[in-house]
Amino acid sequence: MISLLPLKCEIELYDENGIDVTGTGPDEGLTMEIKGTLSRRNINHKFQFRDVDFRWGTAVVSFEEHSLPIGEHKLDITARDLMGNFSRRSFALVITEEQELILDQVFNYPNPMRMGKSTRFFFFPSNTAQQYNQMPVKTAIKIYTLSGKVVRVIKNARNGEVWDGRDQAGNVLSPDVYLYQVVAVSPLTQKTVKSKIKKLLIHPPGK
Repeated sequence: MISLLPLKCEIELYDENGIDVTGTGPDEGLTMEIKGTLSRRNINHKFQFRDVDFRWGTAVVSFEEHSLPIGEHKLDITARDLMGNFSRRSFALVITEEQELILDQVFNYPNPMRMGKSTRFFFFPSNTAQQYNQMPVKTAIKIYTLSGKVVRVIKNARNGEVWDGRDQAGNVLSPDVYLYQVVAVSPLTQKTVKSKIKKLLIHPPGK
């Protein structure tokens, strides 16, 4: 999850044996912890059962402004059922500055793709400032060989952009492993933001 502060997180639980939210100790019932920032604490008092069903419910946890430093955090949630069984889930929580632009969930499908066929690129700019909602993000996709040579640049790319497997001159690329990266320009700060480099495999044409 990528967000700025203040932030509200909804934790939804379901357990066939019923959810235990009794007790007041830091290790009893439903707990949360952010290692290095927030010690483990009991959040039973934030839990609400749905439709008087002891197996299902939600808890809403709030993080106020300045309560977490900028950067990536690990949020651990621990729950216990009425049989005494514990379960734990961890979530990545990234706190950003108000006008920061982040490229999230960059991938292409299908991957591998067949030579002569096409694939689609997906990327999700995380617009953490409210002003971004009304401002387009200028984005490009750069495709490289493993040696770093640029073979194709797709300008003004959109989420779900289709690529036909051709280079900048219109030639069909041969089967091999290629690299690609999504590059975006922040509409507020004009800062260039780059995604992590991803691999793309082109298979020989099918029979």
